[in-house]
Amino acid sequence: MSDRNGLLAKHDVAGYASEVVSFFSSASLQRNLRRAALDAGRTYSIDAMVGSFREGIRACLAWRLRVLEFVPKLTRACFINPSCIRARLQPCREGA
Repeated sequence: MSDRNGLLAKHDVAGYASEVVSFFSSASLQRNLRRAALDAGRTYSIDAMVGSFREGIRACLAWRLRVLEFVPKLTRACFINPSCIRARLQPCREGA
């Protein structure tokens, strides 16, 4: 949690109490934290996370297609089995 959208207290009763008192004593702190929490909620929403995951999968698949285009001797079996791929993407021996 950042100091922008939350409070971080020391790991003791006095530290926690101090942060709670400061929160309830300051309308501007509450307003700023509320605004920042809403902003963070848009960034870390389920929709945003799904979109990021989808783009990551697409990027991974695009990378695999580029490798298959540029390394024609690399068989699909070797590509699926990472132990076949050597230092410079050398194709593996059949049956390896």
